[in-house]
Amino acid sequence: MQRKSIVIIIIIIGILLCIGIAVFVFLPAKNADKFTDVIDVETATSQSHIWIKKKVWGMTAEDQLILVSMSSDWEYGYDKQKELIYHGLMPFLYKIQGDTLMIYTLHAAKIPTAFRSDVQIVQHEMDSAELRTIFEHNRYNELGLKVVSK
Repeated sequence: MQRKSIVIIIIIIGILLCIGIAVFVFLPAKNADKFTDVIDVETATSQSHIWIKKKVWGMTAEDQLILVSMSSDWEYGYDKQKELIYHGLMPFLYKIQGDTLMIYTLHAAKIPTAFRSDVQIVQHEMDSAELRTIFEHNRYNELGLKVVSK
């Protein structure tokens, strides 16, 4: 009788754990349809705006998407014809020089033909060693760079 009670308790605990795991895995997280960060980048000379958007997701935040966009919309979504798209976990730094957005990352994004902005985009592809040197001792501050993703 006592053994039967223990088995029933173990089965109930197992079922509750399975339900908890299923809810955690299959229900969308709060703000799953939103970008996690939207940065308004304004040029000093022309007062033009451009936005850098970041979305991080996954159980261990292992997935990342960064966009350079003309839209300030927080709703998640992107247009391959109008936005620069950086997929994957990679360092992404930037700075504004006049009317130019300077981007420093591992892989340059394709600049779509429909991307229209007064802000010029210059992408600098850097290897891992160069980026590591910039991150050591916060050297990016000395260079005037802002970090979107390490």
